[in-house]
Amino acid sequence: MNGFENRTAAGNAENILTAKTTKTITITIRVLDNKKIVLQVPYSIEHIAKIKTIPYYFWHKEEKYWSFPYTRNILSEIENYFKKLNYQVEIKNINTGG
Repeated sequence: MNGFENRTAAGNAENILTAKTTKTITITIRVLDNKKIVLQVPYSIEHIAKIKTIPYYFWHKEEKYWSFPYTRNILSEIENYFKKLNYQVEIKNINTGG
């Protein structure tokens, strides 16, 4: 390899290393019978701190999800928090028949 080829190869490697990849993370918020909000999110101290500011939160240790009583305000607060972090937010209304 001559000097020019070395510089070109190094430049290409640098471009590959500095190229930004964006991965959209989707958060699914499930609303059960318009009574309960269920939320599973990637572990983050910041997420936990925010969740704990929302009234009536409950951590389900075995199943590893958060739940809240359903209100429009709580749903909006959760949705807006994740949207501000550029997460894709999907809300699923689920009728369990209960």
